[in-house]
Amino acid sequence: MQVIHVVGLESLDEALAAAPFVDAILLDSGNPSLAVKQLGGTGRQHDWKLSRQIREQVEVPIFLAGGIHAGNARQAIEEVGPFALDICTGVRTGGKLDEQKLAALFAQI
Repeated sequence: MQVIHVVGLESLDEALAAAPFVDAILLDSGNPSLAVKQLGGTGRQHDWKLSRQIREQVEVPIFLAGGIHAGNARQAIEEVGPFALDICTGVRTGGKLDEQKLAALFAQI
């Protein structure tokens, strides 16, 4: 699986280049070009329209990450159409899994 940090149109080119060599792509909201790299767990949502373009153009499953929680999980599925969601910060409280947030997320899905 290759992680693509969706930061702009260059992310589409990166995904297209990687797709023939991987079994899946994870689209996330990190930013590896910052002085202090952000590689995941930001809790930040990226441009899902761009994620949709990537999903439509690559021939491997797309996992979607980045700021997904109960309030937007359904929208993420509808807008991007990913193979799966990668959820982390959106279902945690104080760094630990939160049963209520998990239940709310699954109710929306």
